[in-house]
Amino acid sequence: MNEKSSLLMNLRLDLAESYIYGTASSENQSYAINIQAGATGLVLPKGLYKHLSSEVMFAKFTTEAGKSFQLELPVRAGRDMIEIYDDNLTLRSGWDGDMPVSVELMAMGGSA
Repeated sequence: MNEKSSLLMNLRLDLAESYIYGTASSENQSYAINIQAGATGLVLPKGLYKHLSSEVMFAKFTTEAGKSFQLELPVRAGRDMIEIYDDNLTLRSGWDGDMPVSVELMAMGGSA
């Protein structure tokens, strides 16, 4: 695995009552994305999971105002959408309408 494998995706997100949903788009592909509370983790579509080949990833979010924050997430393969679970609701704290507009997924460590 390449230690510097990463993928930058543009986000179009909407805030629902207890979760965040929308679309994550790269140069070649678009995926539905869902962000909610739960056991911390990242679920990627199988093709994306194989491309990034990592058991742990950093997800670095950048907001409309240019603020950034990062989560370290265990990764597993799923079906056809990106799912991010954060049991501490780190993603929702301090946003105050300043939604993320991009996420960079950065593979770290062992291969999947």
